[in-house]
Amino acid sequence: MSTLGSAQLSPRVISAYERLEKAVSRLQQVGEAQKGKVDAEVVMRLQNQIDGLKEDNLALSEALSAHSEADYDNQLEKLSDKLDNLQTEKEALDILDQLKRGKKFDVLAKRYSICPSGKRGGDLGEFHRGDMVKAFDDVVFKRPLLKVHGPIKTRFGYHLIKTLYRN
Repeated sequence: MSTLGSAQLSPRVISAYERLEKAVSRLQQVGEAQKGKVDAEVVMRLQNQIDGLKEDNLALSEALSAHSEADYDNQLEKLSDKLDNLQTEKEALDILDQLKRGKKFDVLAKRYSICPSGKRGGDLGEFHRGDMVKAFDDVVFKRPLLKVHGPIKTRFGYHLIKTLYRN
């Protein structure tokens, strides 16, 4: 067993904590690498999420001295969800970078999309305003055509959206 503060921690808990620390470090490196490639606003949002993870991780380590391992597992699960979300946004940024370098939207959609439309190169077909969630609709019906927008976050994940036409 190891200790953090005055808490006795099992090897499993120490391992999970160390993995989280490494993940935060990797995400910081990705954020630095993306600075010149994507909008400053996107990099700032990524950095804010990384900072939030660091604050959560610090709060977790402080709470360990007063809580049980079960409490830690609950906190770790919440942090893992945040980390998964951040990694998904990082993946979307990586795909956006590939698009900016000339890769084809439909090819990348077939390769990376987890949506059933990915098999069709990301083609969702025609739909009306209000058929999709608001964040998605706002992009499709308000932003310029033939330009890739995103990453856009919805309850379904992160999206890169390219509207081909409107009726």
